[in-house]
Amino acid sequence: MSAATTGACGGPADPDPSVGAAPGGQASQGGAAGSAGSTSGSGGAAGSAGASGAGGMLAGAGGSGASGSAATGGAAAGGGAGGVTAGGGGAGGSSGGGGTGGAAPELYNPCPPKGQPCVILPVGDSITAGSQSSTGGGYRLPLFHLAHTNMKSITFVGANSNGPTSVDNVPFPRADSGYSGYEIEGYNGRNGIAPLFPAQITKYKPNIVLLMIGTNDIDSDVPDIPPRLGRLMDSMLNADSSLLLIVAQIVPQQKASPDTRNMQIQTYNAAIADLVKARADAGKHVTMVDMYGALTANANYSTVDFANKLHPNDAGYQVMGDTWYAAISPLIR
Repeated sequence: MSAATTGACGGPADPDPSVGAAPGGQASQGGAAGSAGSTSGSGGAAGSAGASGAGGMLAGAGGSGASGSAATGGAAAGGGAGGVTAGGGGAGGSSGGGGTGGAAPELYNPCPPKGQPCVILPVGDSITAGSQSSTGGGYRLPLFHLAHTNMKSITFVGANSNGPTSVDNVPFPRADSGYSGYEIEGYNGRNGIAPLFPAQITKYKPNIVLLMIGTNDIDSDVPDIPPRLGRLMDSMLNADSSLLLIVAQIVPQQKASPDTRNMQIQTYNAAIADLVKARADAGKHVTMVDMYGALTANANYSTVDFANKLHPNDAGYQVMGDTWYAAISPLIR
């Protein structure tokens, strides 16, 4: 496990493995920051509780809070949960009188004070490991670079190690828990990451877990994939109530005709949003990012951002790093 701050890398390259991108039917987008209440009509102000969405953060997990409007004594709009902090909207004013604007709640932040790195555990398959990236750093390299450039401190932990030894002339934490070819629980003789948890939470004590898994399950026609993911999420969340779990809707595969796998990915990604929302509504610290939408935003992603059927190239990993950073940047210091 690497102790260097602001980056991480890990896992062997996968010859046949783990991520996909799908065309069409984008998954939910990140919510915009909820604004403090604004008055409307003759009613009171309604505060929105929306936490700022980033790269899909909070999407599907309550979404971002929309500005509340209160017509004649309207009630405040409810804010996005996303497992961060479910925001309650500001109280609506009484009819005919100006209400008190609702204050947007702070995001749940598990990271330590400035001067200490936020400990991040990247978990997944060969995409998390950085397969097909030129450095082996995958999305972790641009994520570390963005944090360092913005004078924020992170470090990666995990069971594996790969990628460059330094980024921006500072040591690069090369750790992650990306496993080439792994599924969620394992099926028909294939390995799964679920048996590794909750032990890795206890061992590495992350502040934030970045989880993206399911590409190999879909590519191998594993049945009942969403319940498998739900059990893994619960294992992580129950191991440490103070961590923040950020679950990614998985990347697409390269386009095909017919594009069956990407349609399956879109269905799975919709189920991820439901899994996240259910746990966020129950008060768990869990939210979501939309990796599928981030990559398919480019109509030519299959050739521009992918090295092969399942794996991004350096350009694709840059998109992923940007998306993860947008989600965690309000939290790291």
